[in-house]
Amino acid sequence: MQYEQLVKDFIINFTAILYEAMPFIISEPSSPGSRRVVPQQLITRLVPKNRPLAIAMGALLGLIFPMCECGIVPVMRRLLRKGLPLSCCTAYLLAGQLSTAS
Repeated sequence: MQYEQLVKDFIINFTAILYEAMPFIISEPSSPGSRRVVPQQLITRLVPKNRPLAIAMGALLGLIFPMCECGIVPVMRRLLRKGLPLSCCTAYLLAGQLSTAS
C-alpha cells in the first residue's frame, strides 16, 4: 500500500516537473534555433489586431498553460523580441501566476 503511494507521488512530481520544463524542451528559447521553431510572422498572424482581444488571449493562455515565473520569463523575453506585444506578455504572466497560486 505504501509502495503504491510512493509511485503515485513520483508520477505526479515527475509530470509536474516535465510540464514546467516543456517550453524549454520543445523550443530551447536561448538558442538561435528557436527562430525557426516560432517564426516572427506566425506570432504577428496569431495575435489579434484588436488590443483588448489580444490581452484577453494572453490572459486566457496564461490560465490554460500556467507556469512558474522562473520558467516563463525567458520564454516571454524571447517572444517580446519576436514582436509579441508587451501587454499580451504581461497578461500571460499575471494570469499564469494567479492560476498557480497556492
